[in-house]
Amino acid sequence: MGREWMLLGVSVTVTLALAVALLRWWAPGLLGITPDLQLVRVAEKIVPFYENVFRIEDREAVEFILKDPYTVVRARPLAPSSFLGPTDILGFRNDSVPNAPDVIAIGDSQTFGLNAPLSANWPSRLQLHLGAGKARIYSMAIGGWGAVQYLDMLDKAIAFGPKVMIVAFYSGNDAMESFQLAYSAEHWASLRVDPTLARSDAPKRLAGGKNQMWIATLPLGQKIAFTPQLRLYSMQDHPVADAGWEIMAEAARRMSTLAAAHDVSLVFIVIPTKELVYLPKLELLGVTLDPTYSELVTREKRRLERLSARLDAIETAHYVELLGSLQQMVLRGHATHPHSIDGHPTKRGYDVIARRLAPTVSRLLDSASMEANESK
Repeated sequence: MGREWMLLGVSVTVTLALAVALLRWWAPGLLGITPDLQLVRVAEKIVPFYENVFRIEDREAVEFILKDPYTVVRARPLAPSSFLGPTDILGFRNDSVPNAPDVIAIGDSQTFGLNAPLSANWPSRLQLHLGAGKARIYSMAIGGWGAVQYLDMLDKAIAFGPKVMIVAFYSGNDAMESFQLAYSAEHWASLRVDPTLARSDAPKRLAGGKNQMWIATLPLGQKIAFTPQLRLYSMQDHPVADAGWEIMAEAARRMSTLAAAHDVSLVFIVIPTKELVYLPKLELLGVTLDPTYSELVTREKRRLERLSARLDAIETAHYVELLGSLQQMVLRGHATHPHSIDGHPTKRGYDVIARRLAPTVSRLLDSASMEANESK
Protein backbone atom coordinates (compact mmCIF):
# COMPACT_ATOMS: atom_id res chain seq x y z
CA MET A 1 0.00 0.00 0.00
CA GLY A 2 2.83 2.36 0.96
CA ARG A 3 4.50 1.71 -2.36
CA GLU A 4 1.32 2.57 -4.27
CA TRP A 5 1.02 5.88 -2.38
CA MET A 6 4.65 6.66 -3.20
CA LEU A 7 4.13 5.97 -6.93
CA LEU A 8 1.00 8.13 -6.87
CA GLY A 9 2.94 10.98 -5.26
CA VAL A 10 5.70 10.77 -7.87
CA SER A 11 3.13 10.72 -10.65
CA VAL A 12 1.33 13.80 -9.28
CA THR A 13 4.62 15.67 -8.86
CA VAL A 14 5.72 14.94 -12.43
CA THR A 15 2.30 15.93 -13.77
CA LEU A 16 2.35 19.25 -11.89
CA ALA A 17 5.88 19.98 -13.04
CA LEU A 18 4.91 19.32 -16.64
CA ALA A 19 1.80 21.51 -16.30
CA VAL A 20 3.83 24.39 -14.88
CA ALA A 21 6.37 24.07 -17.68
CA LEU A 22 3.62 24.20 -20.29
CA LEU A 23 2.06 27.24 -18.62
CA ARG A 24 5.40 29.03 -18.57
CA TRP A 25 5.73 28.39 -22.29
CA TRP A 26 2.17 29.00 -23.54
CA ALA A 27 0.66 31.34 -20.93
CA PRO A 28 3.33 32.86 -18.69
CA GLY A 29 0.93 35.61 -17.60
CA LEU A 30 -1.06 33.06 -15.56
CA LEU A 31 2.02 32.53 -13.40
CA GLY A 32 2.72 36.22 -12.95
CA ILE A 33 5.62 36.24 -15.43
CA THR A 34 5.76 39.14 -17.87
CA PRO A 35 6.17 37.70 -21.41
CA ASP A 36 8.68 40.44 -22.32
CA LEU A 37 11.03 39.23 -19.59
CA GLN A 38 11.29 35.65 -20.81
CA LEU A 39 14.89 34.78 -21.65
CA VAL A 40 16.31 32.09 -23.88
CA ARG A 41 19.33 30.38 -22.40
CA VAL A 42 22.54 30.67 -24.35
CA ALA A 43 23.47 27.24 -25.64
CA GLU A 44 25.66 25.71 -28.31
CA LYS A 45 22.63 25.33 -30.57
CA ILE A 46 21.39 28.90 -30.05
CA VAL A 47 24.05 31.44 -31.02
CA PRO A 48 23.56 34.93 -29.52
CA PHE A 49 22.60 36.79 -32.69
CA TYR A 50 24.02 40.28 -32.18
CA GLU A 51 27.12 39.08 -30.37
CA ASN A 52 27.85 36.84 -33.33
CA VAL A 53 27.18 39.49 -36.00
CA PHE A 54 29.21 42.18 -34.21
CA ARG A 55 32.01 39.94 -32.93
CA ILE A 56 34.76 42.06 -31.42
CA GLU A 57 37.33 39.45 -32.45
CA ASP A 58 36.36 39.94 -36.10
CA ARG A 59 36.29 43.72 -36.05
CA GLU A 60 39.63 43.97 -34.27
CA ALA A 61 41.33 41.22 -36.27
CA VAL A 62 44.73 42.05 -37.73
CA GLU A 63 44.28 39.56 -40.55
CA PHE A 64 41.92 40.30 -43.42
CA ILE A 65 41.09 36.65 -44.08
CA LEU A 66 39.52 34.82 -41.12
CA LYS A 67 38.76 31.13 -40.56
CA ASP A 68 35.34 29.55 -40.83
CA PRO A 69 34.24 25.93 -40.18
CA TYR A 70 32.05 25.69 -43.31
CA THR A 71 33.55 28.08 -45.86
CA VAL A 72 37.13 27.61 -44.57
CA VAL A 73 37.86 31.31 -44.99
CA ARG A 74 35.85 34.53 -44.89
CA ALA A 75 36.81 38.20 -44.97
CA ARG A 76 36.97 40.52 -42.01
CA PRO A 77 33.71 42.50 -41.66
CA LEU A 78 33.63 46.30 -41.69
CA ALA A 79 37.17 46.62 -43.03
CA PRO A 80 38.06 50.16 -44.16
CA SER A 81 38.71 51.10 -47.79
CA SER A 82 42.45 51.14 -47.20
CA PHE A 83 42.41 47.49 -46.13
CA LEU A 84 41.18 45.71 -49.28
CA GLY A 85 37.79 47.07 -48.41
CA PRO A 86 35.45 48.43 -47.76
CA THR A 87 33.70 45.30 -46.54
CA ASP A 88 30.19 45.22 -45.13
CA ILE A 89 28.97 43.62 -41.89
CA LEU A 90 28.93 40.21 -43.61
CA GLY A 91 32.53 40.57 -44.75
CA PHE A 92 31.75 41.06 -48.44
CA ARG A 93 33.19 43.89 -50.54
CA ASN A 94 30.34 46.37 -50.69
CA ASP A 95 29.53 49.77 -49.24
CA SER A 96 26.46 48.33 -47.53
CA VAL A 97 24.09 45.36 -47.40
CA PRO A 98 20.89 46.04 -49.39
CA ASN A 99 17.61 44.53 -48.26
CA ALA A 100 16.65 43.51 -51.80
CA PRO A 101 19.47 43.57 -54.36
CA ASP A 102 18.46 42.95 -57.95
CA VAL A 103 21.62 41.05 -58.84
CA ILE A 104 23.99 39.02 -56.65
CA ALA A 105 27.51 38.10 -57.79
CA ILE A 106 29.20 35.07 -56.20
CA GLY A 107 32.83 34.11 -56.72
CA ASP A 108 36.40 34.22 -55.43
CA SER A 109 39.16 36.85 -55.53
CA GLN A 110 38.61 37.31 -59.27
CA THR A 111 35.12 38.58 -58.38
CA PHE A 112 36.15 40.26 -55.13
CA GLY A 113 38.37 42.38 -57.35
CA LEU A 114 42.00 42.27 -56.30
CA ASN A 115 44.21 44.73 -58.21
CA ALA A 116 41.38 47.26 -58.32
CA PRO A 117 39.36 49.51 -56.00
CA LEU A 118 35.77 48.55 -55.24
CA SER A 119 34.46 50.83 -57.98
CA ALA A 120 36.51 48.99 -60.61
CA ASN A 121 35.83 45.31 -59.90
CA TRP A 122 33.52 43.58 -62.35
CA PRO A 123 30.34 43.62 -60.18
CA SER A 124 30.69 47.41 -59.78
CA ARG A 125 31.45 47.89 -63.47
CA LEU A 126 28.45 45.73 -64.37
CA GLN A 127 26.17 47.98 -62.34
CA LEU A 128 27.59 50.96 -64.25
CA HIS A 129 27.08 49.32 -67.66
CA LEU A 130 23.50 48.38 -66.82
CA GLY A 131 22.71 52.06 -66.48
CA ALA A 132 21.67 54.35 -63.69
CA GLY A 133 18.85 52.93 -61.61
CA LYS A 134 18.68 49.71 -63.62
CA ALA A 135 19.81 47.41 -60.81
CA ARG A 136 21.44 47.18 -57.42
CA ILE A 137 24.26 44.63 -57.45
CA TYR A 138 25.52 42.95 -54.30
CA SER A 139 28.80 41.02 -54.32
CA MET A 140 29.24 37.88 -52.21
CA ALA A 141 32.80 36.89 -53.11
CA ILE A 142 35.84 35.97 -51.04
CA GLY A 143 39.36 35.06 -52.14
CA GLY A 144 40.13 31.38 -51.68
CA TRP A 145 36.60 30.15 -52.33
CA GLY A 146 35.62 27.50 -54.85
CA ALA A 147 32.53 25.72 -56.16
CA VAL A 148 31.55 24.37 -52.73
CA GLN A 149 31.43 27.83 -51.18
CA TYR A 150 29.59 29.21 -54.22
CA LEU A 151 26.86 26.61 -53.70
CA ASP A 152 26.71 27.42 -50.00
CA MET A 153 26.44 31.16 -50.60
CA LEU A 154 23.85 30.83 -53.35
CA ASP A 155 21.63 28.89 -50.98
CA LYS A 156 21.90 31.74 -48.48
CA ALA A 157 21.71 34.53 -51.08
CA ILE A 158 18.22 33.43 -52.08
CA ALA A 159 17.03 35.05 -48.84
CA PHE A 160 17.67 38.47 -50.46
CA GLY A 161 15.10 37.72 -53.16
CA PRO A 162 17.28 38.73 -56.14
CA LYS A 163 16.08 38.64 -59.72
CA VAL A 164 19.42 37.45 -61.08
CA MET A 165 22.42 35.65 -59.59
CA ILE A 166 25.80 35.35 -61.29
CA VAL A 167 28.23 32.61 -60.28
CA ALA A 168 31.82 33.15 -61.44
CA PHE A 169 34.01 30.06 -61.54
CA TYR A 170 37.77 30.51 -61.92
CA SER A 171 39.56 27.87 -63.98
CA GLY A 172 42.91 28.65 -62.31
CA ASN A 173 42.28 26.87 -59.00
CA ASP A 174 38.59 26.15 -58.36
CA ALA A 175 38.92 22.45 -59.19
CA MET A 176 41.52 21.58 -56.56
CA GLU A 177 40.10 23.91 -53.93
CA SER A 178 36.65 22.38 -54.44
CA PHE A 179 38.04 18.85 -54.10
CA GLN A 180 39.96 19.67 -50.93
CA LEU A 181 36.92 21.11 -49.15
CA ALA A 182 34.44 18.46 -50.28
CA TYR A 183 36.76 15.64 -49.24
CA SER A 184 37.86 17.25 -45.96
CA ALA A 185 34.63 18.43 -44.31
CA GLU A 186 31.82 15.99 -43.52
CA HIS A 187 29.39 18.87 -43.98
CA TRP A 188 30.12 18.70 -47.73
CA ALA A 189 30.41 14.92 -48.06
CA SER A 190 27.48 14.83 -50.51
CA LEU A 191 29.73 16.50 -53.08
CA ARG A 192 32.25 13.67 -53.08
CA VAL A 193 31.58 12.70 -56.67
CA ASP A 194 34.07 9.81 -56.65
CA PRO A 195 33.63 7.60 -53.55
CA THR A 196 36.88 5.78 -54.32
CA LEU A 197 38.94 8.90 -53.56
CA ALA A 198 40.05 10.39 -50.25
CA ARG A 199 41.56 13.73 -49.26
CA SER A 200 44.95 12.03 -48.96
CA ASP A 201 44.84 11.17 -52.67
CA ALA A 202 45.41 14.80 -53.62
CA PRO A 203 48.76 15.05 -55.44
CA LYS A 204 51.55 17.14 -54.04
CA ARG A 205 51.94 20.51 -55.61
CA LEU A 206 54.27 20.49 -58.57
CA ALA A 207 57.87 21.45 -57.89
CA GLY A 208 58.37 25.18 -57.88
CA GLY A 209 54.65 25.97 -57.68
CA LYS A 210 53.87 29.56 -56.86
CA ASN A 211 57.53 30.60 -56.83
CA GLN A 212 58.22 29.37 -60.35
CA MET A 213 57.41 31.76 -63.14
CA TRP A 214 58.05 32.14 -66.82
CA ILE A 215 58.85 35.62 -68.07
CA ALA A 216 57.93 36.13 -71.70
CA THR A 217 59.88 38.80 -73.58
CA LEU A 218 57.85 40.60 -76.24
CA PRO A 219 59.42 41.98 -79.47
CA LEU A 220 59.82 45.55 -78.15
CA GLY A 221 61.53 44.34 -74.99
CA GLN A 222 58.41 44.42 -72.85
CA LYS A 223 58.20 41.56 -70.35
CA ILE A 224 55.22 39.78 -68.82
CA ALA A 225 55.33 37.16 -66.06
CA PHE A 226 53.25 33.97 -65.94
CA THR A 227 52.89 31.17 -63.38
CA PRO A 228 52.09 28.11 -65.51
CA GLN A 229 53.38 25.60 -62.94
CA LEU A 230 51.02 26.95 -60.30
CA ARG A 231 47.97 26.85 -62.58
CA LEU A 232 48.84 23.43 -64.00
CA TYR A 233 48.06 21.90 -60.61
CA SER A 234 44.29 22.16 -61.24
CA MET A 235 44.57 21.11 -64.90
CA GLN A 236 46.78 18.02 -64.59
CA ASP A 237 45.72 14.58 -65.73
CA HIS A 238 44.87 13.09 -62.33
CA PRO A 239 41.74 11.49 -60.77
CA VAL A 240 41.67 14.18 -58.08
CA ALA A 241 41.73 16.99 -60.64
CA ASP A 242 39.01 15.16 -62.59
CA ALA A 243 36.90 14.97 -59.41
CA GLY A 244 37.47 18.66 -58.75
CA TRP A 245 36.13 19.67 -62.15
CA GLU A 246 33.23 17.26 -61.70
CA ILE A 247 32.41 18.90 -58.35
CA MET A 248 32.26 22.24 -60.15
CA ALA A 249 29.74 20.83 -62.63
CA GLU A 250 27.70 19.15 -59.89
CA ALA A 251 27.66 22.30 -57.78
CA ALA A 252 26.41 24.20 -60.84
CA ARG A 253 23.63 21.66 -61.33
CA ARG A 254 22.53 22.01 -57.70
CA MET A 255 22.70 25.81 -57.88
CA SER A 256 20.50 25.83 -60.96
CA THR A 257 17.92 23.67 -59.17
CA LEU A 258 17.90 26.00 -56.16
CA ALA A 259 17.62 29.14 -58.29
CA ALA A 260 14.84 27.72 -60.45
CA ALA A 261 12.85 26.71 -57.37
CA HIS A 262 12.82 30.36 -56.27
CA ASP A 263 12.26 31.90 -59.73
CA VAL A 264 15.74 33.42 -59.82
CA SER A 265 17.57 33.70 -63.14
CA LEU A 266 21.02 32.13 -62.85
CA VAL A 267 24.04 33.07 -64.96
CA PHE A 268 27.33 31.16 -65.03
CA ILE A 269 30.69 32.47 -66.18
CA VAL A 270 34.16 30.91 -66.06
CA ILE A 271 37.02 33.38 -65.66
CA PRO A 272 40.06 31.93 -67.48
CA THR A 273 43.67 32.14 -66.39
CA LYS A 274 45.89 35.01 -67.40
CA GLU A 275 48.02 32.45 -69.25
CA LEU A 276 45.20 31.34 -71.54
CA VAL A 277 44.02 34.91 -72.15
CA TYR A 278 47.46 35.93 -73.46
CA LEU A 279 48.03 32.83 -75.61
CA PRO A 280 46.83 34.28 -78.98
CA LYS A 281 48.93 37.42 -78.46
CA LEU A 282 52.09 35.45 -77.73
CA GLU A 283 51.49 33.20 -80.74
CA LEU A 284 50.87 36.22 -82.98
CA LEU A 285 54.13 37.80 -81.85
CA GLY A 286 56.05 34.58 -82.44
CA VAL A 287 57.18 34.22 -78.84
CA THR A 288 58.77 30.84 -78.08
CA LEU A 289 56.48 29.32 -75.47
CA ASP A 290 57.76 27.73 -72.29
CA PRO A 291 56.98 23.97 -72.30
CA THR A 292 55.05 24.13 -69.02
CA TYR A 293 53.08 27.11 -70.33
CA SER A 294 52.21 25.17 -73.49
CA GLU A 295 51.06 22.19 -71.44
CA LEU A 296 48.96 24.40 -69.19
CA VAL A 297 47.06 26.21 -71.94
CA THR A 298 46.47 22.97 -73.84
CA ARG A 299 44.99 21.29 -70.77
CA GLU A 300 43.04 24.37 -69.70
CA LYS A 301 41.39 24.75 -73.09
CA ARG A 302 40.26 21.14 -72.91
CA ARG A 303 38.97 21.45 -69.34
CA LEU A 304 37.26 24.76 -70.06
CA GLU A 305 35.52 23.44 -73.18
CA ARG A 306 34.09 20.49 -71.27
CA LEU A 307 32.86 22.56 -68.32
CA SER A 308 31.45 25.30 -70.58
CA ALA A 309 29.48 22.73 -72.56
CA ARG A 310 27.97 21.33 -69.37
CA LEU A 311 27.08 24.76 -68.02
CA ASP A 312 25.57 25.80 -71.34
CA ALA A 313 23.46 22.62 -71.38
CA ILE A 314 21.70 23.46 -68.10
CA GLU A 315 18.21 24.46 -69.25
CA THR A 316 17.36 26.57 -66.20
CA ALA A 317 20.55 28.65 -66.33
CA HIS A 318 22.48 30.86 -68.74
CA TYR A 319 26.16 30.64 -69.68
CA VAL A 320 28.18 33.64 -70.84
CA GLU A 321 31.57 32.94 -72.44
CA LEU A 322 34.40 35.32 -71.47
CA LEU A 323 37.59 33.95 -73.00
CA GLY A 324 37.12 35.30 -76.52
CA SER A 325 36.39 38.85 -75.34
CA LEU A 326 39.41 38.92 -73.04
CA GLN A 327 41.72 37.54 -75.74
CA GLN A 328 40.46 40.08 -78.27
CA MET A 329 41.17 42.93 -75.86
CA VAL A 330 44.78 41.74 -75.46
CA LEU A 331 45.16 41.36 -79.24
CA ARG A 332 44.10 45.00 -79.59
CA GLY A 333 47.06 45.99 -77.41
CA HIS A 334 45.34 46.44 -74.05
CA ALA A 335 46.50 44.74 -70.85
CA THR A 336 43.73 42.74 -69.19
CA HIS A 337 46.16 41.52 -66.51
CA PRO A 338 49.26 42.98 -64.83
CA HIS A 339 52.65 42.30 -66.40
CA SER A 340 53.80 41.21 -62.94
CA ILE A 341 53.34 37.71 -61.51
CA ASP A 342 49.79 38.53 -60.35
CA GLY A 343 47.07 36.56 -62.14
CA HIS A 344 44.11 38.81 -61.27
CA PRO A 345 42.68 41.11 -63.96
CA THR A 346 43.45 44.80 -64.21
CA LYS A 347 40.69 47.41 -64.17
CA ARG A 348 40.39 46.95 -67.94
CA GLY A 349 40.12 43.19 -67.55
CA TYR A 350 37.32 43.53 -65.02
CA ASP A 351 35.55 45.95 -67.33
CA VAL A 352 35.69 43.43 -70.19
CA ILE A 353 33.97 40.86 -67.97
CA ALA A 354 31.28 43.37 -66.99
CA ARG A 355 30.63 44.47 -70.59
CA ARG A 356 30.32 40.87 -71.71
CA LEU A 357 27.77 40.16 -68.97
CA ALA A 358 25.71 43.33 -69.31
CA PRO A 359 23.44 42.37 -72.27
CA THR A 360 22.42 39.03 -70.74
CA VAL A 361 21.82 40.45 -67.27
CA SER A 362 19.89 43.41 -68.68
CA ARG A 363 17.63 41.11 -70.68
CA LEU A 364 16.96 38.92 -67.63
CA LEU A 365 16.14 41.95 -65.48
CA ASP A 366 13.72 43.26 -68.12
CA SER A 367 12.07 39.87 -68.33
CA ALA A 368 11.69 39.71 -64.53
CA SER A 369 10.14 43.19 -64.49
CA MET A 370 7.66 42.28 -67.23
CA GLU A 371 6.60 39.14 -65.37
CA ALA A 372 6.16 41.13 -62.17
CA ASN A 373 3.97 43.69 -63.94
CA GLU A 374 1.86 41.01 -65.60
CA SER A 375 1.20 39.31 -62.26
CA LYS A 376 -0.22 42.50 -60.73
